[in-house]
Parts: sequence; structure tokens; C-alpha cells
Amino acid sequence: MHKIDALLKSNPRIKRASEFAREVHQGQRRKNGDPYYYHPLAVAQTLAEWELDEATVIAGFLHGLYENSTATSESIRTEFGDEVIGLLSGVRDIRKIVYQGAYKDIETFRKFILQVGKDVRAMLIQLASRLDNLKLLYIQDPETQKRIALETLEVHAPLAYRLGMYRLGGELEDLAFPYMYPKEYKWILKNLHDLYESRERYVEKLKVLVEASLKAHGLKPVEMHSRAKRYASLYKKLLKYDMKLDDIYDLVALRVIVNTVEECYQALEIINKYWPPFPEGFDDYIEHPKPNGYQSLHANVYGPNKKITEVQIRTKEMHYEAEIGIAARFAYDRLKETPGYAQGGGAPVNKSDSWIKRLLIWRANPKQGLKVDIFSTTILVISPKQELIEIPAGSSALDYAYKIHSSLGGHAREAVINGVHKPITTKLAFGDVVEIIEDEAVSPAADWLEHVASPNAKAQIKAALTKQAHEPAKLPVPEASQPVGRRLISLYHTQQTGILPAVLELIQKSGAQIEKTTVHTTGILSKSPTITIVTTAMHNEVALAKDLACIAGITKATIKPYKG
Repeated sequence: MHKIDALLKSNPRIKRASEFAREVHQGQRRKNGDPYYYHPLAVAQTLAEWELDEATVIAGFLHGLYENSTATSESIRTEFGDEVIGLLSGVRDIRKIVYQGAYKDIETFRKFILQVGKDVRAMLIQLASRLDNLKLLYIQDPETQKRIALETLEVHAPLAYRLGMYRLGGELEDLAFPYMYPKEYKWILKNLHDLYESRERYVEKLKVLVEASLKAHGLKPVEMHSRAKRYASLYKKLLKYDMKLDDIYDLVALRVIVNTVEECYQALEIINKYWPPFPEGFDDYIEHPKPNGYQSLHANVYGPNKKITEVQIRTKEMHYEAEIGIAARFAYDRLKETPGYAQGGGAPVNKSDSWIKRLLIWRANPKQGLKVDIFSTTILVISPKQELIEIPAGSSALDYAYKIHSSLGGHAREAVINGVHKPITTKLAFGDVVEIIEDEAVSPAADWLEHVASPNAKAQIKAALTKQAHEPAKLPVPEASQPVGRRLISLYHTQQTGILPAVLELIQKSGAQIEKTTVHTTGILSKSPTITIVTTAMHNEVALAKDLACIAGITKATIKPYKG
């Protein structure tokens, strides 16, 4: 029986979510002809297998409602509560981001995806959904297949590994690999099928010998099995070793599961008595876990007939956590706080050994769910060219400007944040779209230091201030060099109201005096200006014209001498 079947019988809220999804998707079909309901059911089943909490399983059933039904947020909130709505909103926000392989820093993009979802459970729902959809990728057109495969290999699978979910990461890669690299996939099938079978038979024989040796020394393993390297993972390793198969020792590895950490090292010692270790073929991930918390002993040994074979030794808790990663934390919380939620449950997790304590990118505070804490010290903002820029948390637009270029920071006059003109000292938030307006007349001021958080910006400002202090004082600009005459500002815009105050404010900031403002009655398609303003001359007419053109609704702004 699947775990979801047990939950549907024992948990009324999950059962209602299943019924709700079935009702709203009634009559909808997937491209292969199956009822659409099969997809949310598969997602909920995967989440249940990962031992995730009630709200996440419910959200798994409902995650496609925003795009594929007439169900409203309020109807879902009324039935299932704010927590479920929060998870669904996170999934929706993640899906708004389209990966096109154009990001210079793919790791930063992965961080961005995680942070957008706010609660990591939203990302787990998206990963479960992607896993099921990949199984139907064969019915998509070639262009769609390649796009989804690329996104899976470069974003989703690495994120699964980041979350410690090795089994999921491998499954995602294997499902996407044939569509992204069809020739390479066929090559592996053709050239390695017999070798895989041969190595599997060899490791099965080794398993019998190792098990007997361990038992002879009083150590009874919990479980032993062979682990064949996945095709996608094998291909990446072959590239690393110039396609030399002889250098791949873990094509099929022997996995030994024991009860305690002490037994891990005891088992290694026993194995090495009979099968000598291969030089430089040992990694102790128990003493030195991987960044995502993965723990195991990996040892290459000379097996029978002196074949080099990898042996992986770990406790059952380590194995459980390596399989479902960050979801193991939810399993622990569920088993501790809500007994009976899933009859039969899953493997217990020892919280004192849990990798969650060591995984620095997550905050292990149950009251805050699993909110992403990647950006406890940094945030990501977006440039006008859609580039992701990472800056310290608490940064202002000045920090951003100095991050882009020292010259841009030194001459930063104003920031346009999410389309709104703001002071250059405005604090930035995650996901802000930021543009800097520079002015050659602007130079760093001492009070800027109070508004920057990055060491780079502080150093640049201090260097500029020191340079200014040692420069000879500038003589006053002669009156004759001040701009003279009058200017005619012509604005062309659509029939959008309420823009005049913003226009007048910008003109006044430029130092110009407004003499006359005329609003003309013209059609939307008219080539004549809809607003003309006569002013005194101002410095930096080009910058003012650009700023005016940035105001919502204005399509063009010109400034010319006026002799009227």
C-alpha cells in the first residue's frame, strides 16, 4: 500500500484535499489522455513518501489549481487555511521564473529560485511536480523537451542535491539526460550495458563474502545492497576522466548499512583485513560531511581478482537522510509532534545526529517552518538587464551601484527601484529591480558611509573622500558659466492621468524654475506633445530628459532652447 493510501484513510483534511482536486480538475486531461487528477495525486504520493507534513501533502494535491482550474485563493483558504495558501503562493512564484540558460552565474540563479519560494516546502512540491512531469516528457515537442531537460539538469537536479536528496537528484538527471544528450545516452546504452551487468554480478558475489566476514567478527549489518551509478552521473564522471572507463571504480558500488557510527569504522577495518584499500581511495564524510550534510564512508578496495571496487558504509539514519535529504527533518518533527499522522510512518531520524544542525543554509527553527536562510547575510537584486546581483543584506542602492562599478557608485544621483524613483540611500529588498541614474556632477559625501553595508562600497567611499581632502579647493564657477536662457520641455505620453506632479518635481530638482505649463488636448496617436513646460535653463539637460522619459506613461521627453 502506498503511504498516500494510508493518509487518505486516516487524515480527513488530506482526503478532502484529494476530493477537492478531483472536483476542480474534473474533465481535464493530460497530453497522454490521462485524467489531470493523476498528476496532483502523483505529487502528493511523492511528498507522502518523503514523510512531509500534512500541509505540504495537501498543497501537493492543490498545487496546480491556480493555473488549471477556476478555484480561487479564498475558496482554498476557507477549506485548508493560510499555511496551505502560503505554500501554493510559493510554488506559483517559483513557476513564474523561466530559466533560459542565459544566466552567467547558475549557482546564484539556484539561490534565487530557493529564496523566491520563501518556504523550502514550496520547492519540494515543485520538485515532486517536475519529477512526475518528466515521466511524460516523451509526448512533448523536441524544443519543449530540450528546454525542460536543460532546466532540470541545470536547476532542479542540483537543487535536489543541495537539499541532500540524492535519490531525487539522480532520478531527475536520468529522466532529463536522454532528451538533452540523446547521442551520449545512446552511446552509454550501447557500450556500457554489458559492463553494468558484469559489475553487478561481481558486486553481488563480493556482497556475500563481505557479509560473511562481518558476521564472523560479530558485526551484523542492517542491510547490504549494490548501487549502480546512474547514467547521467556516469557521463559527467566520464567527461572528468577523459571518457576512460578503467578510471571509474564506482560503476557499481557495494553499500553496507549498519546501526552505529562505531560500527561504520569497525566494518571498514574488517573489510580492509580481507580486501586491501586502494591508495588515495578513501573519503570520510562522517567526520567531514559534505556541505549539504551527506555522511558516509567511501572506500575503494581491491576486491576478488584485484578488481578495484567502491564500498560505502553508513548508518541507517545516514542512509535515510541521504535518500530524502531535508525532508528527514519533517519526518522527525512529525514523528515527535504529531504521532499517528501517518500510520506505519517511516524510518526514525536521530535529531542529535541530524544533518540539519550542520547544514548552515537552513534555519532549524520549527516555529518558522523551513524558511530559506541562504540570504541571512546576503540578498539578490535584479539589474535592468535581468542579471542577478548578490549584495549584503541591509544594502542600499549605493551598495548596488558600487557593486556594478566604482564609477557608477561615485556618481550615483538617484535610484529607480521597481520603476519608482527613490533616493540613492534607499535600502534594497530581495528581488528588487534596480537602475542607477548617474550624474558627473555628483561625488561621494561623508554621510554616504552611514548608508552602505558592503565593505567594497565603504572602502570606495573612504578612498574618494581621502582623495578629495588632498585635492586643492575648487574655485567657484564663474557666473558666466552657469546655464543661461530658457528651455522648452515637451512630453509625449498616453492618456494616463496623474503624471504632472512627478514631472514638476523632477524639473524643480534639476534647479530650473518653471515659468509656464500647458496641457494640450491631443489624441493618443498624435505626434504633437501633450504637455509643454517653459523653464529657465538647467544643468545636465540630457539626464533630466532621461529621467522624465522614465515616468510611467511618458513615451518621449525632449528639452530644447526656447526663445518665445
